[in-house]
Amino acid sequence: MALTKVSTGLISADLASVDLNIDANTLYIDVTNNRVGINNTGPATALDVTGTVSADGLIVTAAVPSIQLTDSDNNADAYIQATDGNVRFYADDNNEAADSIITFNIDGSEATRIDSSGNLLVSDTTANPSGDNVDSGIALHNAGLVRASTNNAAAALDLNVKGRDGDIAVFRKDGSTVGSIGTFASDLNIGTGDCGIQFSGNNDAIYPYDPSSVNLRDALIDIGASSARFKDLYLSSSAYTPVVQGLGDEAGLTFGGALVAPRKNNAAADGTVDLGASSARFKDLYLSNSMLLSNATTSSFMQVSSNVLQFGTSSDDPVTFYSNNTERMRISAASGDLLIGTTDTTPWDNSAGSAADNGIFMGGGRIGCAMFGGVPLLVNRTGGDGDLTYWYSDGTLVGSIGVAAGDRLTISGTSGGTGSGIYFGNTGIVPTDHTGAVSDNTEDMGNSSYRFKDLYLSGDIFVGNGTSAIDANKVYIQDSASTESARVTVVGNNAAGGALFLGGRSDTGGSTVLIRPDGDLENANNSYGAISDQRLKQDIVDAASQWDDIKAMKVRKYRFKSDPEAALQIGLVAQELEESSPGLVKNTDDDINYGDIEGPIKTVKYSLVYMKAVKALQEAMDRIETLEAKVAALEGAN
Repeated sequence: MALTKVSTGLISADLASVDLNIDANTLYIDVTNNRVGINNTGPATALDVTGTVSADGLIVTAAVPSIQLTDSDNNADAYIQATDGNVRFYADDNNEAADSIITFNIDGSEATRIDSSGNLLVSDTTANPSGDNVDSGIALHNAGLVRASTNNAAAALDLNVKGRDGDIAVFRKDGSTVGSIGTFASDLNIGTGDCGIQFSGNNDAIYPYDPSSVNLRDALIDIGASSARFKDLYLSSSAYTPVVQGLGDEAGLTFGGALVAPRKNNAAADGTVDLGASSARFKDLYLSNSMLLSNATTSSFMQVSSNVLQFGTSSDDPVTFYSNNTERMRISAASGDLLIGTTDTTPWDNSAGSAADNGIFMGGGRIGCAMFGGVPLLVNRTGGDGDLTYWYSDGTLVGSIGVAAGDRLTISGTSGGTGSGIYFGNTGIVPTDHTGAVSDNTEDMGNSSYRFKDLYLSGDIFVGNGTSAIDANKVYIQDSASTESARVTVVGNNAAGGALFLGGRSDTGGSTVLIRPDGDLENANNSYGAISDQRLKQDIVDAASQWDDIKAMKVRKYRFKSDPEAALQIGLVAQELEESSPGLVKNTDDDINYGDIEGPIKTVKYSLVYMKAVKALQEAMDRIETLEAKVAALEGAN
């Protein structure tokens, strides 16, 4: 290699095949890959610098220009990348560290960060600022939540609209506007639609206001309503009580102090002035105390005491309520019972019943309803699903009846915040929790101490995730007193094509395994297996010869006595097999009915017979191979 000084500060070298290393790796040129390394001899990029770089500027030009920063402590990669006119920041792009963040620091302190959940945090390091003396900041959550917290006298949220009146903040639910806060004539207003109020700092007043038209509204907005009233109104100024008087001898009113009194002929009038008339009635009458009705002999009153509306009479007569000149309801003077549509305290006791017995009784902690030819009790909930009635015992809630899915009845029991219930759906009854919510695989029907007796069904029983019926079979699940073990008995007919058990796949359809009434077990892939993992076994040795055992087996043809017309079957007889291989025969303790046969029934472990046959076949193969070798040797000798 030739190294020549061309001019001051310039060195030329023949680097066609040899790398250049200057000053012990200070500058390294990789001629094979056209790369330059500073403070390293293995540049991975066109310019690979190990250490700190100081420069007046850095320009990166490429299809996707980027700057990679690798943390040598944990090998985490960070990038600054430009693409399609955008600038992108990547922190821990190779996911080497947990909970990585991107921070923006000013004057040596962190000002803003983006955490690993995608939350943008300003002047804070937590996504949930508490507003204490330490934790102040703004969090913009990736789930659409904005939180602001401050620990000084300034407001946590400061909004400003410039150059116009109108909304400053709009509030929506599911995309629909439900209200707004805005400004009109430099005053604050709040409201929804055309109903709102304006806070006038210039006039020290609160005005009715229309947010939709950005105008004040005169005499068009109510404060409260007949069914939603405010309690008290406190004023620090005066209330004027003038006299309102008709002309001549017309009636009038005197407003004085806490009294409004009738007037007539320009003087106080007692018992001679009506309030309205039969053809000119007032709409509503609101009173905070009593209303007294009297005649020459008795008087009745209606008053409010301790926020309770009270009715009373000066005699022992009941308080009655009429419509269309007919009594509809009464409160008895002697017992205080409330009777609706009846004067009888026991309207439900007439077993024969007639329309005359219709009525409701409430008294002594009891409610009685009677209706001839109709439904005595109707309960209706409006405005959504939920409870219709609550049921208590000694003040403790024990259950409820409610509605779900718009028109489905639920009955729920509760005890200490837990409990179960049932839901009457359009196609069945399903379990619920104590709130009435449908609950899958969590509620019991009865328990070990309190069991139901019988279950009668005309269709199927599904255990697990079954959702559709295939055959209307019957399934009995019982506890055998003689063996103290659970038994599942499936009863079906013996018709051709019938099945006691049928299994299938929900994804592909079709049956995969069947148990026939005649005892046949069928499956789709002709595969029968057993657990055989070597990791589960010990004492593994080669099986001894099975030649004699297999040879001793007597393979028979037979029919079962229970089905004498069936085709002949082939197999073994347990008693005969027991003489040569007793380990293949099992005495069952089942109490299954086998006609007039008494005592234990013998069964054959056919799966073990097959394994013995495999071993005997291997022995036969060894003998055949030996004989074939001998025959081949003899034939070769000739």
